[in-house]
Amino acid sequence: MMKKLAKALLGLIAAVAMLFTGLALPSSAVAVETGNITITGVNAGDTFSAWRMLNATTSNDGKNVSYTEASSAKTAILKNAYNAVETDNAKKLDDQATVSDVVAALATITSNSETMVKFAQEVKAGIAAANPAIDADSTTTADDATAVFSNVPAGYYIIEQTNKVEGEDKAASALIVDTAGSSNVTVAAKSDVPTHQKKVQEKNDTDGNTSEWQDGADYDIGDMVPFQITGTLPNDNDFATKFAAYKTYKFVFHDKASDGLTFDKDKADLVVKVGNQTVASEKYTVVTSPADGDTFDVTLSDIKSLTDTDGQPITVGPGTSIVVEYKMQLNENAVIGGNGNPNVSHLEYSNNPNTGHEGDTGKTPEDKVVVWTYNIVANKTDGTSPLEGAGFTLYKKVNGYAKDDGAGEGWQKVKEIAPTDTDKPTKFEFKGQDAGDYKLIETTVPDGYNKAADIEFTITATYDTNSDDPKLTDLKVTVTSGSATFTPNTGNGVVSTDVVNKSGSELPETGGIGTTILYVAGAACVIAAGVWFGLRRRGSTR
Repeated sequence: MMKKLAKALLGLIAAVAMLFTGLALPSSAVAVETGNITITGVNAGDTFSAWRMLNATTSNDGKNVSYTEASSAKTAILKNAYNAVETDNAKKLDDQATVSDVVAALATITSNSETMVKFAQEVKAGIAAANPAIDADSTTTADDATAVFSNVPAGYYIIEQTNKVEGEDKAASALIVDTAGSSNVTVAAKSDVPTHQKKVQEKNDTDGNTSEWQDGADYDIGDMVPFQITGTLPNDNDFATKFAAYKTYKFVFHDKASDGLTFDKDKADLVVKVGNQTVASEKYTVVTSPADGDTFDVTLSDIKSLTDTDGQPITVGPGTSIVVEYKMQLNENAVIGGNGNPNVSHLEYSNNPNTGHEGDTGKTPEDKVVVWTYNIVANKTDGTSPLEGAGFTLYKKVNGYAKDDGAGEGWQKVKEIAPTDTDKPTKFEFKGQDAGDYKLIETTVPDGYNKAADIEFTITATYDTNSDDPKLTDLKVTVTSGSATFTPNTGNGVVSTDVVNKSGSELPETGGIGTTILYVAGAACVIAAGVWFGLRRRGSTR
């Protein structure tokens, strides 16, 4: 009977172990009184405590395992944990139940079930709440990537990671380990943690096309730029059971924008989505300028209890992605070209279901996207020197724009720069423009000079769209109408050209060289006539 119950308990503990990192079974079949438990995949300084809930002995041939009470308090914890999850009162254990009764009762719990998860939680809670306290049978601190419990008696152990788990991609470990029949048991501390992704979306005003979510984009100053943050739970069976161990599970999206981007909660159109369901706004909070130095944080205190805007429950489990979408405005402080205007974020998540550590959290590495903008510069000259008195208006071709702002239908006025009595610039800057089609028109012509021809041109930018550190790699300008030569500079984001005015009349005139010849011939006739009259007069006098 004891052998049968022992095997049943072994199956039970194996199922509980799957909740965390997998049961470590003996690798050899010999009678062993003490042994070592080695935990791999940890970090230097991680601390662990082990409670031996049952003593274990193995026959010399390794075929039989028996269990005895480690302490009455521990047996009581196992008994109470079972009663907490057993719904049939007739099957609950009374105060007279023996260790054998406890083992037999536990064997009825279905492996990998929610009941099994709850039982494991109750055992841990019982240890934490015990009065007088139940001290750990053994403790250890990890050196480098391993933690070792040395020369511990054979038995069934509950091992918990007791330090607060901090840093990136970290989660606490909790193990149930059977050392019966083995002098050395090695277990891996799995750390299934969520992943995080940050993206931005590009929209081209000229052709109206919108990109997929990516790592780089360019926009005009004043535009509302769409961003997306995604947190995804691990998609595997180990995490499924581990996720069930959490009574609540927290997600906090941390977002930090550079000075060139402004977050206004009232204008951000912020939404939280799970699949095609929109999360009800009361299920999360948005805090601007939080104490952690972020631009804003979005906190979902328990993703296991989300509902949508219709009040319907949202199913969250392994592989579920929670998406935050919002907009920020590219403002006047935006960096032109170069490194652009980065926006970084990371995800904070629950990482310790163990009793007393429910509020512990870990975090993902930061992810970055970048928004660029450019500066269009026109330098006014007379061909050799800067020329005052001019004014220019920049227009942009906008898809679907039906108005005529002065440059023809579809050309939206961007900005006009006109000279004044006190300010007559020769350098005209149109800061904060993105890629697209433009038209530059001289709308004020210097006195004594002719109007320069309109210039139509296209700015094309190349930047990383799938990179951990996006870069602007190329700026190109193609002139499609008029005569101009642009010089693009990716370092400062400037595309510049000289616009030359010519003085004097260039209109056609009447006359030409024939008129000049006529004037010369007429003068010659007058002179000849004078000479003839003079000679004739002299002849008459004689």
